[in-house]
Amino acid sequence: MSEANFHTIDSSFPMSDDRDGVSNEPVILAREVGSQPSFLENVLNRFFQEKNIKWMLVMGAAIVFGSSLMLVTKAWPEWTLTLKYLTILAYTGVVFVAGNVARKRLKLNATYRVLYSLTLLLLPVCFLALTWLSAGTALQEGWQVVEFAMLLLPATGLLWFASSRILDHFLRGRQTTFLISFCLLCVAGAVPSVSTPMAAMTFTAVCWLVFTAGVMKVNRHTFWLAETHQLPRIFGFLPIVMLGLQFVVLVGTKTVTAIPIQWIGLGCVLVSATVLLTTRTVANVYRQRTGDLVRPLPWSIITPLFCGLILTILGVVLSFYGFSYVGETSYAVIPTSILAAILMAAAAKDTRHSGFVWISLIFATIAYQCCPTLFSDIVQTLRSTTAEALKQERVPITLYGITYMPLLGLLTAASYRFRKLGQIEFSKPVQHFVTLVAVFLGAIAISDMVWMSFASPFWVSLANMIAFLVFAIAFADRRYVIVALGCGMVSGVTAIPALNGMQWIDVSPIWIPALMAAAAALMTATRIPDSILNRIPVAGSGSLWVKRSDGSDRNLTQVMGCILAAIVSFVWVCESILHFVEPMSQASLMSFGFLMAAFVLYTLRNPQYHSGFCVWMLVSYAAVRWAAGHGISIADGLTYTTYVSIAISSIAYLFLRGTRSISQASSIATLRKTLGFDAERFSTFSVSRPYAAGWIRRAQAFVVPIFDLSFVALSCLGVAVHVPLLLKTHLVLLGDPTAAVGSIELSTVLVSLWLLAVAIVQRSRLASGMASMILPLVATAVLISSGLDFPMVWLPLVWAIVQVILWLSASYIASGDSPSPVATVIQSVSVAWLLALLVGFLLFI
Repeated sequence: MSEANFHTIDSSFPMSDDRDGVSNEPVILAREVGSQPSFLENVLNRFFQEKNIKWMLVMGAAIVFGSSLMLVTKAWPEWTLTLKYLTILAYTGVVFVAGNVARKRLKLNATYRVLYSLTLLLLPVCFLALTWLSAGTALQEGWQVVEFAMLLLPATGLLWFASSRILDHFLRGRQTTFLISFCLLCVAGAVPSVSTPMAAMTFTAVCWLVFTAGVMKVNRHTFWLAETHQLPRIFGFLPIVMLGLQFVVLVGTKTVTAIPIQWIGLGCVLVSATVLLTTRTVANVYRQRTGDLVRPLPWSIITPLFCGLILTILGVVLSFYGFSYVGETSYAVIPTSILAAILMAAAAKDTRHSGFVWISLIFATIAYQCCPTLFSDIVQTLRSTTAEALKQERVPITLYGITYMPLLGLLTAASYRFRKLGQIEFSKPVQHFVTLVAVFLGAIAISDMVWMSFASPFWVSLANMIAFLVFAIAFADRRYVIVALGCGMVSGVTAIPALNGMQWIDVSPIWIPALMAAAAALMTATRIPDSILNRIPVAGSGSLWVKRSDGSDRNLTQVMGCILAAIVSFVWVCESILHFVEPMSQASLMSFGFLMAAFVLYTLRNPQYHSGFCVWMLVSYAAVRWAAGHGISIADGLTYTTYVSIAISSIAYLFLRGTRSISQASSIATLRKTLGFDAERFSTFSVSRPYAAGWIRRAQAFVVPIFDLSFVALSCLGVAVHVPLLLKTHLVLLGDPTAAVGSIELSTVLVSLWLLAVAIVQRSRLASGMASMILPLVATAVLISSGLDFPMVWLPLVWAIVQVILWLSASYIASGDSPSPVATVIQSVSVAWLLALLVGFLLFI
C-alpha cells in the first residue's frame, strides 16, 4: 500500500504526505454539508492522523521484534553458536532491507524511519551478542578464534553498509567522523569483558574519546542544519543519544565490575566533558551567527550546560569515595578535580560567566588540597620536621594556611595575566577568590590566639603580609597594603611568644609593647616606604582609605604607624595602672620612649592636631605616673600641675601671637580647624597635604594641643580644687582650725588671674564669668591668709568694692567704639553680686 493524503469535508483535518496504508487518491467520507460527523467518521479520522500512525508503527515494530524472539526461543538452546549469531545477523539485515523497500519502493516515510531506527538499534546488539553467545567457550584455541573472526567479518560488513546509508540519509549527507565513531563503538561490543582496573580504565578512555569525537561532530552538523532551516530527517538529538547509549552499555557490560566507584566519578566527569564540549561547538556556531553569545542564551546551550555541571559535581563527589590522608587511599579525586576545573574554566570562557570561574577555582583548590597524598612519605617527613621545630607533638591545623601560598601565587599570576589581556571576567573572580582564601586562612590562624597558641598566628600573618604586598602589586590595588600592614602588626605582637615557644629566644612577654612601639617608631620615621607604596595604583575611582578628600595620597605606612602607636599607648596605660605607685620598669620606659618618638615623628611629617594631642597626653600621663612612683603627695602634685599648666599655656599663647598664628581676626578655634580638629563638633577630619607645611605649621601641631590641654587642666583644677579651697579659707572666720592653708594660696591666686587674663585676651565669656565670680573670694582669701585681724563683717564690704571696680572697668571697656561681649558678662556678674550683697545686708539688718 502507498501513502496518501486523507481529506474530509471538515477542513480542520490535518494534511500530510507521510501517511501509511492508504491510496494516493483522496478519500472523502461523504456526509451532507452542515450535518454532524458520525461516530464512525470521527474514529476513522483520528485513526489516520499522523501522530497515531507513528505510534502504531512503533508498537508494530515492537510486536514484530518480540514475536521473532518468541519464535526462536523454543529451538534456541539446541542451536549452535554460529546458527544463533547468524540468526541475529540475518534478522538485522532483513529489517534494514525492509526499511529500504519502505522508503524507495513504497514511499512509506514513517515506516522506513522506524525500521531504520530499529536497524541502528540492532547493529550494536549483533556485536554484543557475539560475546554473550561465546561466553562459555575458549576463544584462544585455534578453530574457535577462526570461527569468531569469520562471524565478525559479515557483521562488520553489514554494519558499515547499513549504517552508512541510514546515517547519510538521516543527516542529509556523509558525516564520516560520526559514522566511524558509531562503527567503532559497535565493534567494541565484541571485546571480551575486562577484569583488571588498568585495562578497564584504558578501554573506557578509548571509548570515551571515540564517543566524544562523534558527538561533537554530529552535534555541530545538526545545529548547522537547524540554523539553515534544513532539519535532519530524525530527531536532532538522536545521534547523540545513540552514541551515549553505546558508551553507557559498553562501560556497564565490559568494565563496571573492574572499576571502583571512585573512578566511576571520573567517568561521570568524562561524560560531562563530552556534553560541555558539544555545547561549546553549538556556542561557537551561535557566536558566528550572532556575533557573540547574546543574552539570553538559547535552551540548546543552557540545557547541556546545566547537565554538564550536574554531572561534573556528581563525579567529583563520587571520586571522594575511599579518600583518606592517612593509610590506604584513593587518588581518583585528583585527576577528577583537575579535569572538572578545566571543564568549568572552558565553560567560563565560552559563556563569560563568573560563576563557572568560581566553580573552577573550587575544583582546583580541591585538587591542590588532595595532591599531598601522592607524596605521602615526603609530606610525613615535612610534618615531623615542622612539629619538631615548633616543639609540638603535631603541626597545628591552622598552620596549614601557609601551604596554600604556592596556589595563591599561581592564581595571582593568572589574574595578572588575565588583566593584561583584558579578560576581566576571569581576572576579577580570581582576584576575589585569592583575597577571600587569604583572609580566611589568616582569620583561622589568628583564632589560635584565643587558645594561647601563637605559632600559627605568627607564621601565617608573616606570610600573609608578604602575600598581600604581592597582591597589591599584581592586582594594582593599593588597599591591599592596609591588610599587609595589619598582618605585619599581628606577626609583631605574636613574635616573642611564638619564638619563645619554639625555644629560639628567651624574652619576657613584657617587652611586647616595647617591640610594637619600636615598630611604630620605624613606620613613622621616614617617607621612603610610602613613596614606594604610593606608586601602586588605586583601584577604580579611588578610596578614602588610601586617598584624602582632595585626591592626594595618604602615607599609609605612617598612618598605620600612628594607629599602632595609639593602640600600644592604650595597652601601655592600662598595664601601668596596675603598677601605678611603682617606679616604671626598663621595658615600660623604653615603650614610652618609642611611643613618644612615633608620635613626634608622625606629627612632624603630618602636622595634625590629634597626633600632637597624643604626644602631650602621653607626656602628661607619664609625668603623673612618675610622680606617683616617686612618692610625691597629691597636694604637691596639684600645686605643681597648676604652676606648670599656667606657664605652658602662657608660653603657648605668646608663641602663637608672636608667630602671628592668631590675631584679632583669627582665633584658636580657627587654628584647630586648619589642623584637622573641630572643637564644636568634637570631630577630626583629613587635612589637605599636611606634609607641604613649613616649620610654623609643625610647631602649631604641638603648641595648640598643649594649650588646649593646659586650659582644660586649669579649668578642671579651678572647679574641683581651687574654688573649694577658697571656700575653705573663709572658714577661718568661723574658728575652724582645719581651714589653714599654705603655699597653695599662691596657686589659687594665679588661677584666678589666669582666668581673668584668658577672658581679656581670648574674649572668652566663660572665663570672664568665672573670673568675675571668684575674684572677690580671692581678695578676701588673701586678706585672711595674710594673718590680719579681719572680722567677718568686713567681707561684704570687700566683695562689694571688688565688684564695683570690676563693673566700672567693664563699663569703661563697653563705652568704647566696639562692643565687648566680655564686658557685658562682667557687668552682669557684678550686678548679680551687688544685688546679692544688698539682699543679704537687708536680711541681716
